[in-house]
Amino acid sequence: MLLPGSVIGVGLAWLFAAYFSDAYVEIIVGLIGVAFVLNTWIGHPPALDRKPSAAGGMFWGSLSGFTSTLVLVGAPPYQIHMLPQRLDKFTFVGTTIIFFAIVT
Repeated sequence: MLLPGSVIGVGLAWLFAAYFSDAYVEIIVGLIGVAFVLNTWIGHPPALDRKPSAAGGMFWGSLSGFTSTLVLVGAPPYQIHMLPQRLDKFTFVGTTIIFFAIVT
């Protein structure tokens, strides 16, 4: 569900960039970064053995598509969804390459 979510995120980023100035883009991306830091400091540690959900894939995929389109930093949301799955390293790298080849 990452790819359908990323399509939504890319579309939202396109709309956002078309109607708002660069200052708003910087603010939104900064707030996303602060949210990740606060989640690390305050939030509970991610469960490494949890099953990924379709809703989670849509959310993290759309956030990855949004940030990847605006400022080319879509990896953190992508990794939040993918790393807990504990894929084989070659499967993880291949999936990452294919995902960002399609999104970018």
